[in-house]
Amino acid sequence: MALANRKGVSTADFIDANVPNSRVLEIVNVIADTKKSHFFNTDCVSCHTETAQPLSRKVQGFAVRGVNRAVLPKEVWNVRNFGWFPSFLHGGPAAATITRRAAAETADVVTFINSQLLNK
Repeated sequence: MALANRKGVSTADFIDANVPNSRVLEIVNVIADTKKSHFFNTDCVSCHTETAQPLSRKVQGFAVRGVNRAVLPKEVWNVRNFGWFPSFLHGGPAAATITRRAAAETADVVTFINSQLLNK
């Protein structure tokens, strides 16, 4: 999809508001989809909170496919897309973490490398 046709959304629409689960799902599903969102139309905080927010809210219908649940964000303020997150609120050691957005971007990169670089 052309950049000009990409319509962005933001988790700011629901972080401090009571929004129906259906709207939360709609927003985070757009953010996690690399074909619908991009850094030109979606703010940084939204990409970094699209997995932690619905998990912490226990949003019905929210699913994370292809990612081990052990590395999903455990608290609402985990804003790591990929890497190690030290829990400032609950203490304890830093733990590996990833979001759906980072998993989708990684899959896109691997697909590109395999199709454009390794098969040449």
